[in-house]
Amino acid sequence: MRIAYFLSILILFSACKHQKTYVSFVPPDYFFPEEQVGNGKTFTYVSKTNGEKTFRDIFHLNIHNINYLIVRAYDQNGTTDSLVYLNRKIIENYSYMFGKQKIIKADIYTDTIIDNGKKLGELISTFEFASQGSTFSIETKMTYLKDTTLLWRGKETASIVTFSTFQGKLQNNKFQKEFNIESTVYSAKGIGEIKYLIKGKDNKINEIDLVDIKDMIR
Repeated sequence: MRIAYFLSILILFSACKHQKTYVSFVPPDYFFPEEQVGNGKTFTYVSKTNGEKTFRDIFHLNIHNINYLIVRAYDQNGTTDSLVYLNRKIIENYSYMFGKQKIIKADIYTDTIIDNGKKLGELISTFEFASQGSTFSIETKMTYLKDTTLLWRGKETASIVTFSTFQGKLQNNKFQKEFNIESTVYSAKGIGEIKYLIKGKDNKINEIDLVDIKDMIR
């Protein structure tokens, strides 16, 4: 699974719909402030494992006098996923996971927070992409780990740490492939996600760090 797409899944399910209203699993203070987006921002992430760069653009798009916030994840191969927000609520999720020729909209089946006795509870989500007989189904669970501080750009920043598990199944009438991934995410106050620790099937940890935030070039 490409890193840019995996990071976009993490963005999507740090917010969820709960009891017919949208709430943020990670408190809103730990996202990048929407009022500071301006003409758009580009976040650059670098893997300490292989040096691979991934990017995330956030920008506003006004359609029929409605102001949407768009979050687009991509790497050197192009866009992998786009999320559409309205009033801080995720309303649509699109992916090119089945190829560049066709963008696919996700069907979200479950997105709820349960009380597990821990701070923030536990977020449980299931969703699916489907196209021409192929489906990619994902179940993710996210829990709170701890509050901490991280050094970013020479400044100690308050952060929340969450832990997620992802179980994915890609299948059609010819094959079936399963994915199991664990991720620890550090979200900094007023910035957003600044560090990912991702463990795949080989049990190796891929550390991905936010290295830059700059004005987006359109």
